[in-house]
Amino acid sequence: MNPFLVQISYGSSSVTLSDREQYPYFARVNPSDDRKAKAIIMLLEKLNKGESNINSLILLHSGSLYGRTAADVS
Repeated sequence: MNPFLVQISYGSSSVTLSDREQYPYFARVNPSDDRKAKAIIMLLEKLNKGESNINSLILLHSGSLYGRTAADVS
């Protein structure tokens, strides 16, 4: 593969691809998995400050990179 080939992905969300040293010519149009997980956590925190009053939250995840990323962020 040509190391200088620019790749733009519309569907890749793996956090691994965010490593600019390993993938300097990669770009994406959707957020990475860790950014999505952070956004969900921020939303839940905002909901908890309102009338929702969330008492507890259980995170179920798979052992895949996708699942572990969400668990690591939380």
